[in-house]
Formats: sequence, structure tokens, C-alpha cells
Amino acid sequence: MTSLIDELRKLYSDESKHSRYQSIPDFVAAATGYEESLNEEWRSDKPRYQLIKDWLPAKREFSLLDIGANTGFFSLSIAHDFPKSRVTACEVNATHAKFINRVIEHFGLPNISVLCKSADLGGIGGLEPHEIMLNMNVLHHAGCDFDSGCISSPEELSNYGERYLTSCRLVAQRLVFQMGYNWGGNKKTPIVPGLDHGRKLLFSRDLLRSTGWDIESIAVAEKPIESDPISYGPLPSEYWANNEHDEPIQNYLTGAGFRHVWSEFFRRPIFFCRGQARQEEK
Repeated sequence: MTSLIDELRKLYSDESKHSRYQSIPDFVAAATGYEESLNEEWRSDKPRYQLIKDWLPAKREFSLLDIGANTGFFSLSIAHDFPKSRVTACEVNATHAKFINRVIEHFGLPNISVLCKSADLGGIGGLEPHEIMLNMNVLHHAGCDFDSGCISSPEELSNYGERYLTSCRLVAQRLVFQMGYNWGGNKKTPIVPGLDHGRKLLFSRDLLRSTGWDIESIAVAEKPIESDPISYGPLPSEYWANNEHDEPIQNYLTGAGFRHVWSEFFRRPIFFCRGQARQEEK
């Protein structure tokens, strides 16, 4: 077991841009004692996973594609917790892909495979169709970490995003979407100014709608009491379904339930979407 932990720790800490980024799946930590320490007030995968886990169809088979899987917290956890599922982890970093494959091999997970390639604009449309796509915190890295020839500034992200999310509809029927609002993760190049939480939500909402995604629900982080752990709850549809003004959303997202949610990462809403039927299918 010691050799496995040493191998996983080395692969996890490869010093790439998104190294030391995700949590270790609970089932891996429980079986091996191997965990990695993250600042849970800055970012954490576990509250997001509980939200997604409750949303997934527990009583039937489904296929799921995890775009930008990193070290596989979500794809490995889903494959373990939903043994009837078919999961594909798409991760361009070969070291992180090896981390996922090593966990798959050790724990004997037959329902998950790893695709070590970039899901950029040119590649995503060629991926095998799945029922569900996880596309979380990928889009704002376009032009910095991939597709540098397609986008050269944060002002271009909306046009790029329209092409990208339209291509996603060729691959998945349902989408879990989250993005950051600093281009490439750099606070000096904001897509939407940092404290404009209402505008951030409307930016993503309008982008998804314009590319044929119907939004079923939006989840936001909650922390009513400072000592509480962060969790996610639904944003009432009255704030986003037909609203064209960011002020009511801004007031809601800076209210009592969110007073102690301070990190930019936890201020990113999570969208649950269903793709509209494409014209040729109507």
C-alpha cells in the first residue's frame, strides 16, 4: 500500500498549472489512508460532488463524460458510487491521466475509461456521445491553456463560448456547467468584474441559452453561519428565469446566506442543463 500511496502522491503533485487541485476521492482515502490537504474555505470538491450525486439518476444506467477531469475526483467518485454508469474521464495532462488509470487499476473499476486528449474546440465535437457531460471550470481557460489560436482576449470569450457550447450539444444531452470569470484564472484579466456576482450569473445563463441549452436549475454556495460548512442550494427561478437585471441577483447573492462565502471559486454558480433538440431531429 505504501508504494501505491507514494506513486499516487508523485503523480498528483506534478507541478503543472492545475496540480494539487482536486480532492482525493473518499473511497480511495478510506481504503488507503491517502489524502491531500486543500483549503476547504477556498475551494472544495466535496460539496459540489454531493450536489451532482443527488442530481444523477441513481436507479438506471447512464453514460457520463467528464471534461478536464484533472486527477479524477468526480469521474472516479461517480464510477465508484454508480457501478451501472459508464464514465469517460477526458484529461489532456498525461500525468493526471495516469493517476486516474492507477486508481482504476488498483480498485478494479470496469466502468470508467480515460481519454488523454484535449477537449478543445476542434476536438470536442469528435468525442463519443454521452448522456451527461460535466464541464466545470474549463471554458475560461480557452486561449490560455488551450485553443490559443482561437481566442486572444477575455472580450472574445463570449463568441468563442458560443461555438464551444454549441459543439458540446453534439456530444451530450445534459450538461453540468461551471466556469470562472477571470480569463485563464488571472485576476488581472476579468471576464466579468470580480464582485459583480449577478452579472457573472447572467453572463453564463445567456451564453447557455444562446447555444441551445435549457437551464433546469442553478445552484449556488451557501454558508448562513460562519462556522457552517459550505453547501449548495438552488437559486430560486424568480431570480434568473426571466430576469434581465443583475441587481436582484446581486442582492440575493450577497445576502445573509452568503455572507461568509468569500472565495471567488465558491462564488461560481453551477448550471444544470438539458440540450434542446437539434433542428435536424425535429
